Amino acid sequence: GSFTTDSSASAFSLESVTLRMELANNTSGNFFVALYSNSSTKPGSLLETLSGTPNPATAGNYAFTSGGTQLLSNTTYWIVAGVSSGLGDYGWDVTSSHNQTGAWSIGNSTYLSSDGGLSWNTGAGGSDISPVMFSVSASAIPEPETYTLFAAVAAIAAVVWQRRLRPRRAAVES
Repeated sequence: GSFTTDSSASAFSLESVTLRMELANNTSGNFFVALYSNSSTKPGSLLETLSGTPNPATAGNYAFTSGGTQLLSNTTYWIVAGVSSGLGDYGWDVTSSHNQTGAWSIGNSTYLSSDGGLSWNTGAGGSDISPVMFSVSASAIPEPETYTLFAAVAAIAAVVWQRRLRPRRAAVES
């Protein structure tokens, strides 16, 4: 499934992705979750393979952690789940609802790849599969001006702190 960041910051640091999984039928494969760029409304290049449960066998929510990949504002990304080797029959829960929370948007299309991401196809019969259920956790990366402001406030606080200490030293030395 895809998601698009908003413009509330120029960039975000990806923290984690949580997938809603169904009961797995075969868990002998090496399950993975990865972040891909967008390419003409389909997954593009691999950006990062996330770490997490290598075998989501039971139904439920599974979190996969990022190494802090930077996401740009107003940019579409893809969450890809699959089996890197061996056999596996994992089910990513879908929904018929397009309800969302938060300012980022979740895409309605899902694509399948049977060749490790070299090509992408829609579901059986050429129609899109229902949207998959997932959430994305990321934090805004402060603008460089924000760091400058924090440094200035820290410098002022240090000067004020030193001035408060000086009269006390003089009083103690008398």
